[in-house]
Amino acid sequence: MVANGQYLKSCTAPTTLFTQETRAGGTITINDELPYTYQTYDTAVGFGVKVSRCTAT
Repeated sequence: MVANGQYLKSCTAPTTLFTQETRAGGTITINDELPYTYQTYDTAVGFGVKVSRCTAT
């Protein structure tokens, strides 16, 4: 997975923006300038990523 951006390990009151999944061996590219968090997860045929925007504190 190629992921670019300002990632935060955790944040307050995250808002889910989107999820995306791909097959094993595939890639998911993320490029966003806003602070956000991401979480990867396994699927039956590969993996996915959940991207959430953080609420400013």
